[in-house]
Amino acid sequence: MNPINRDAVVQLLALNTEVADFSFSASSLNISEKAAWSSTISECRCLLLSLFVSVSGFLIARLLLGKTYLGAHFNKLPAMIHQLSGKLLFCMLLILVSGCSVTRFQKQGYTTPDDFYYQTTFTPFKSCVVLPAIIGNDTSNLLFDTGCQITLVQSDSSSGKSVEVTGASDQTIEMGHLIIDAIRIGEVIFHNTNAATGDYTGLKEQIPDFGGIIGQPMISKANWLIDYTTNTITISSKDLADEDFETIRIRRRNGSPFTYLNIDGKKYKTLIDLGSSKGLSIPEHTELANEIVNKHSLQKNERAVYRIGGLEQVEEYTGSTPSVQIGSIVFSNIETVVFNTNKIRIGNTFFRDCILYIDNANKCYRVKKVR
Repeated sequence: MNPINRDAVVQLLALNTEVADFSFSASSLNISEKAAWSSTISECRCLLLSLFVSVSGFLIARLLLGKTYLGAHFNKLPAMIHQLSGKLLFCMLLILVSGCSVTRFQKQGYTTPDDFYYQTTFTPFKSCVVLPAIIGNDTSNLLFDTGCQITLVQSDSSSGKSVEVTGASDQTIEMGHLIIDAIRIGEVIFHNTNAATGDYTGLKEQIPDFGGIIGQPMISKANWLIDYTTNTITISSKDLADEDFETIRIRRRNGSPFTYLNIDGKKYKTLIDLGSSKGLSIPEHTELANEIVNKHSLQKNERAVYRIGGLEQVEEYTGSTPSVQIGSIVFSNIETVVFNTNKIRIGNTFFRDCILYIDNANKCYRVKKVR
């Protein structure tokens, strides 16, 4: 099939994770005709919504400000508002096309068989979930990461369309963009998955047979039940919850799952980032960081963190937060780190005593405390 060119330069994807903290941008990114067609309806809805809001605002402004009784001083206002509305329309279209582009790439692809159930144990990597998978004819280990907005595939050299990838520390590298025909995990096959390819030096040395990262294009295609108490994961097309699970309500931003934490009576928007080995990560130089460091006597520390371009030595404060609440669920003695990160996030050790259920069928997360 002939590729379809996208001419607008937009921020498409952001890989926000402790292990791989990237933002992904490209101009004229080539995608397959099938990929574009699979999300045409969703994209049109976004564009129509933007057009409706902007035009409605313009018409209301003309009705309110274009009346003759407002006087001659206001005669030019409708024209000015018309110009501003045009600019507003352009900006809103650019923003919404960007958001639609992200979800379009994530929604592309499908799984086989239609009905599936696969359960296996996993070997944690610094508390993160690592699963064996087959890509093509090669078996490798993939890191499971809800904070990663695109699937990553390890390659000694980038393949496909060249794109520029920028990290949290403003470093940039060139990566490739491909659509992977099939990625098999046990009995489940993920087809036509959007992926960024590159040589992840600094990360591949830490995980034996490292093959990449399972991001939202794959995670969104199934329900995932992770039992941290037994290191067991279940992948299924059917509902796996029972009445003992409590619901964590989430809001998605460009496909990434966010929820709200309650710490000492204050709410904080938080990314559920299972690419993070820590329980609670807090950006330094914020009000919450200062309160946590001083109130709970966090200790200064140094460690190596993988970011774009390789390992980076960072300074941090580490300790424990006695109580964190999500909705009515209380989590106690949460491992906490304050360092240079771009948002509050909760990682794997936050759920160390729990079964976490990523319920994509019902668009929520669920949790059951085991101990």
